[in-house]
Amino acid sequence: MTIGLIVKDEIRCIERCLKALQPLREAVSCEVIVADTGSTDGTREVAEQYADLVFDFPWINDFAAARNAVMDRASGDWFLSMDADETLDSDVTELTAFLNHPRAKEFTSAFLILNNYANPDDYEQYTPFEANRLLNMSTGLRFQGKIHEVWPDEALKNAVFLRQTILWHDGYIYNGTLTSAQKGKRNMALIERQLEVEPDRLLYLLQAAESSYTTEQAIRYTRRMMEQLKKEGLEGNILGPSVYRDAIRVAGEAGMPEYREWLDEAMAAYPDSLYIQIDVSYMAMMSAQKDHDYAKLLAYGREYMAGIERMERGDFGPNGLRCGTIAAGNKGKRQAVAMSMAMAHARRREWADCLRLLEEYPVETMSAGNVGKWLNVAYFSWEYIDLTALFERAGKAFFGAEPEEEDKKWKQCRDAFIARSNEMFFYVPPTDLEPDEFYPEKPAYPLLVALGDCDLAYGAQVMLEEEPRCVERAAERIEDWEILPFVVPLKVLSLHLPMPERFFEIPVEKIAEYAGNLASKLGGQMIDLLPDADAHSPMERLWSYDLHIGAIKFADWEKGEPEKLMALYRRFLRQSEQFLCWYYHPDILNQDMVRVLPGMHRFAWYCCQAERSLAQGDELAYVRNLRASLKNAPGMKRMVDFLLKRMEQRQKEKNAPPELLELAEKVRQVLAQYQPDDPAVQALKESEAYRRVAYLIEGVEAPVFGGLPQ
Repeated sequence: MTIGLIVKDEIRCIERCLKALQPLREAVSCEVIVADTGSTDGTREVAEQYADLVFDFPWINDFAAARNAVMDRASGDWFLSMDADETLDSDVTELTAFLNHPRAKEFTSAFLILNNYANPDDYEQYTPFEANRLLNMSTGLRFQGKIHEVWPDEALKNAVFLRQTILWHDGYIYNGTLTSAQKGKRNMALIERQLEVEPDRLLYLLQAAESSYTTEQAIRYTRRMMEQLKKEGLEGNILGPSVYRDAIRVAGEAGMPEYREWLDEAMAAYPDSLYIQIDVSYMAMMSAQKDHDYAKLLAYGREYMAGIERMERGDFGPNGLRCGTIAAGNKGKRQAVAMSMAMAHARRREWADCLRLLEEYPVETMSAGNVGKWLNVAYFSWEYIDLTALFERAGKAFFGAEPEEEDKKWKQCRDAFIARSNEMFFYVPPTDLEPDEFYPEKPAYPLLVALGDCDLAYGAQVMLEEEPRCVERAAERIEDWEILPFVVPLKVLSLHLPMPERFFEIPVEKIAEYAGNLASKLGGQMIDLLPDADAHSPMERLWSYDLHIGAIKFADWEKGEPEKLMALYRRFLRQSEQFLCWYYHPDILNQDMVRVLPGMHRFAWYCCQAERSLAQGDELAYVRNLRASLKNAPGMKRMVDFLLKRMEQRQKEKNAPPELLELAEKVRQVLAQYQPDDPAVQALKESEAYRRVAYLIEGVEAPVFGGLPQ
């Protein structure tokens, strides 16, 4: 037997590929021949350690030519064609039994199973393809096709299917030296060259539709492909299901008007093809989901699941999977379909069916990309079905003992669970609800509490409790505050409780993030939650200062109550004086060195300088320092404008006669008794007395009487 490969810059996988051939080489007499088409990364040197022959083959943009150069040097009775990004499964029992069978020479070729990995972090995610890779050399056949090269149809006349012999392929999840776009352009150039010779070859048109890298290309080749298929006839056409599958994909992505017509034709013409039953049903299901047609979604979903069951038991249909891999057959897609069906059942109030799917696909078994989908269904339905047991299981799986060895998949799923659970602390109904649909009216805290002994559960308990002492006890149990959303510390602050010591063990960046989120959520109300007590630790002091920074950033400096805003500003100044002197060396806090501070800390330093200038009666220096502060924090312009207007107001009041100041105060007292939109307010503002003191109350220009400004 000869095992042949063509390679270029495959250092990532070449050694793994050649090492994996050892069980086969020990079982049957084998030679390995490798053609190198221009590697520069050490691939050739590695290949020489394992192969019987490595030779150079100058690349001429023709994959068949390179493959045939290997076949021309082969001496085996059989030729196994492989790629470097494929690994032969260690179980070669079926293959060796076939090669040693007395009647093996009667067959022209053999199909093997090629499993294509779909996720680099989860090797349970793959889909199968039946690849014609083993050729009886006595046929004298050679490869055809500059790209996607194959043996001629004569190789299929008496082919055998070896469905226990598996090649594992990870090339789709690793681009290697070429990006997907580059591969598309390279492949399309070779395909179009073949179409110049055979413009009506259905296989080449299918390859062109698959390799198109622009929408215009895809639409053009898809229409040509469908016209050719119908010209040749649908019945018995082995490429038919794959052609329809790709045509429906392109039509759906590009919004082609033929989408629904082709979908119905495919279902009617090829009901037994897995390309239709799995891939087309999947696409049809996603379309039904966008249209909120849950009855159709469930019908297509059931058809998809039936196809998956067939594929898993090896029932590939009369023509098998010879025309490409099943795109939607991996574990992740299966789980996504199950969750779409579960949500459809929930929206139809079919709670038993919804619960059955959630139990059949528990969240701890989901891929990271589907954890959020599972939790979406749970959040949608938790008030109507009992999910306690499922969340208890999830708590043990994600927050019990960690795996002894590093498990990247487990960590990704756990992180996804935490991220989506954080969102469940809020009431956020989906935006795609139909007018007559329902949704839970409160956050799913009871579900999260059911997780048991973990910080998510303790955080949810904080949100459920009302008594301050109970909230404090629940907060004290939280060990890792970093995984919780800002509403949990907000609940503690709103009850004027001290943050637990463990809270201050989180990173500085997370402290700042919490403070920023709280301030952006509360705006002007933030001042009511600012801690009054003195800080007991460095992190507590940092937390208090970040809260004050957040408060001034998001305060409503244009419409808020002036006295309340001034009180906030004074608190910020006091905090800044204390914090900057504690946090930085005195030598840094001067005009020449202050530029090394972070932006908001420089802003605070200039504000402190401005206040000192004002206290000394130097209003010009006050204004100069405030304007300098904006160069370090332009986003604080509203606050600086407020302070400058306050200074102008003070100047006006300082120059106003005592009788006008007394009148202005009386007017303020009257206005305070009414709502702003009360007719009495409007009447007062139209009076001559109000106009005389309006500039003292509203900051407008001083009135002019007798030609003189007052």
